[in-house]
Amino acid sequence: MNLSHNRMSGSIPKSFDHCFSLISIDISYNQLEGPLPNTSAFQKLHLML
Repeated sequence: MNLSHNRMSGSIPKSFDHCFSLISIDISYNQLEGPLPNTSAFQKLHLML
């Protein structure tokens, strides 16, 4: 799932906690904050600081 460059801000939605079949996610270039969901897609996430 690619959600990059969408001007999203605020907390990472809790609904991602239930996306167990999600393999990868790109949320770069947004203003999201908070804890990462405990799913495999987020465990493989490369953080861009």
